[in-house]
Amino acid sequence: RMKVLVVGASGLLGRTLMKAFEGAGHTVVGTALTRQKAPLILLDVHDDKQVNSVLANIKPEIVVFASSNQVSEGVKASLDPVGCVAAGATAVNAWVLLVSSDEVSRVEEGAAPSDFVAGKMKDEQSLQKATNGDCGVLRVSVLYGPLQKIGESAITVLAKTVFPRVRQDVKPDNRKLKFPLYSPDVAAAVVALAEAR
Repeated sequence: RMKVLVVGASGLLGRTLMKAFEGAGHTVVGTALTRQKAPLILLDVHDDKQVNSVLANIKPEIVVFASSNQVSEGVKASLDPVGCVAAGATAVNAWVLLVSSDEVSRVEEGAAPSDFVAGKMKDEQSLQKATNGDCGVLRVSVLYGPLQKIGESAITVLAKTVFPRVRQDVKPDNRKLKFPLYSPDVAAAVVALAEAR
């Protein structure tokens, strides 16, 4: 069995990844920043020293990056958190799988990507560079699944904006075509990819 580190384990997908890897018999350690509580390890992916220390102590074989890249106050932010985690993982001989957005593959030729998509493209490029291409990228659509907060999924956020008694000041985006994915299905795919590695 493998030792797996899930970066961003407190979110909708991260929690599901933890359960999926545990259910498959793997040793899994999770990190979090904004909703960190035991057994998750506090980790700010923008803090190079902290990232390297966590990776050196855990020595995972697989690192799954499912973090939203939030920055904690008082930390000099790394301009490249994915590259930082990937470089640290490579130093301990771990393979990295980045969970990215399918919107990256939907950018039309010659069109300027949104800031969100440009950020995801940068993350994917940083991962490739830091690992010399020995990595994986799984592009997923908007997720839904077991929630701790209604704001964890764009699906439930959209539902809040559509129902007038909840919020009337926000207009839903009706220009993007989305195919929501169930987070346990995505987690099963991630486990399969890691095991095939």
